[in-house]
Amino acid sequence: MYAIVEINKRLYRIENGTELYVDLLNKDAGEKLKFDTVTLYRTDDEVLIGNPFVKGISVEGRIIEPVKKGEKLVIFKYKQKTGYRRKTGHRQKYTKIQITGISREKERKAKTEKKAEEARA
Repeated sequence: MYAIVEINKRLYRIENGTELYVDLLNKDAGEKLKFDTVTLYRTDDEVLIGNPFVKGISVEGRIIEPVKKGEKLVIFKYKQKTGYRRKTGHRQKYTKIQITGISREKERKAKTEKKAEEARA
């Protein structure tokens, strides 16, 4: 089972337990996240494709490392015969997150109903 999720205007293929780097999220370490922007959800026997998103499916995760700097990129501009040279650099900041679960609304309702019945008994 996997899903394709939109996080910060980028698409990621995720499974349960996946760790990935996304563009910087202004959150603290250990904070829980919930994404409802699932564009595709696939199990062994079914495939759900959203238009633009699949309803009733959400992805839950948590932040492992709030700020991680990427590799340094060197930007060098040069024009010949004029003495024009400019050197700058850039390091993109990322957030490392871990996916803790992919859940469907039907499954969540069934679990909460089961818990309610157990509490009554």
